[in-house]
Amino acid sequence: MARSFDAIDDLIDLGSPALLDNVNIFSWGAWIYPKSLGEASLGAIVNKGSSSSSLRRQIQMVATSTFQGRVGGTTVATAVAANNTITFNAWQFIAMTHSTANGLIKLYHALPQNALAEVTYASQVAGATPSDDSALNWFIGNASAGNITFDGFISSVTFFNVQLALEELQMLMRGKIPRRTSLIGHWELYGVASPEPDFSGNQNNGTVTGAVLADHAPVGRDFQRVRKRGILVSAAPSPTLVQLERFQPRGVERGVFAK
Repeated sequence: MARSFDAIDDLIDLGSPALLDNVNIFSWGAWIYPKSLGEASLGAIVNKGSSSSSLRRQIQMVATSTFQGRVGGTTVATAVAANNTITFNAWQFIAMTHSTANGLIKLYHALPQNALAEVTYASQVAGATPSDDSALNWFIGNASAGNITFDGFISSVTFFNVQLALEELQMLMRGKIPRRTSLIGHWELYGVASPEPDFSGNQNNGTVTGAVLADHAPVGRDFQRVRKRGILVSAAPSPTLVQLERFQPRGVERGVFAK
């Protein structure tokens, strides 16, 4: 499932828990289904920001039919994917990583039928000395001012406090969680609960405004999930396997069984 964002005022406010503050080495991943560039042609996927670009951290849509990442600092790190990287009205996986070793943001993108790869960049600028963001909240689908709402569906947002390698991001795209001990936020966006639960086990739950359930699941993940009586039943692509995932308040416990 997914949450639907209306390009007007929908958002999920994740707050500013200590675990999510000043994470300067990180990886974000998300499935998105953009219908347009969003409000002001700058629809936010994730954002922890203010009006000052030296403080802002975000992944957002930008012209022309692409997306960018930013990390504020004494020098702002930016990366913009090449024009027409994004396909509208289709599910796709995007990821952003950042390292303080070189100050660079890396962006990744793939449609479900393709292998995940690092994008071709329109521009990529190394940053320096990331700013203190502890006074700012993280948002999914918007920013604190509520003026850059995403237009479309977002699902399965993940946040790690390490820079994942391409192979690990490929696992993440297919529904597997690499380096689980480094996972600090995991919002599946099932759209059936408010606050939106954090499946990482860290209880970084989000307050939902609008962003209703979209009966429109990402394609391309290994398992299509159906909730029934507290159990998530997932049909694997192989006809010989069924994956059963028991819903837990502090995470997801998985087991694979033969039919």
